[in-house]
Order: sequence, then C-alpha cells, then structure tokens
Amino acid sequence: MAVKCPQCHNDSTILGKVYNVPDYINPPAIFRPSAQSFFAIFNNVEFPNEFTACMFCGFIWGRADPQRLQKFTSSREAM
Repeated sequence: MAVKCPQCHNDSTILGKVYNVPDYINPPAIFRPSAQSFFAIFNNVEFPNEFTACMFCGFIWGRADPQRLQKFTSSREAM
C-alpha cells in the first residue's frame, strides 16, 4: 500500500534514512525543539532513523513516539 505525502497527497513516496556525516553507522535521529539551547545537546528526543520522502514535492517526514515528546516537553517546561 502506497503512503501518501501529507503535504501534496501524492502517492509517489519512498522510504529511507538520514545519515549524519561523517557518522555512517546509522545512529538514531534526534529532535530538538527550536526554542531549546544548542548547548543542551544531551536533552533530545531520539526516534528511529526511518523516514519517508515524497518524490513529487520533496517533503520528508518521520515519526516520533508521542509519549516521549510529551514527557520531554513537559520536563522542559518545568525548568
């Protein structure tokens, strides 16, 4: 079953990974909210390095565990 792009709704999508050059060993990706300090490098939400890209519009997306995101943001708001 083809996955539709959430931006343009085209079904020409492909699965892939994002690599952090020069680390080619496929580490998990991390998400850091824009408002967080760059120096808080150990406070991130890790998620699987599995992404989908739309071959029509170029939009790339992944998925993170919503509970981990909520826990992370609530702990940041408490500080």
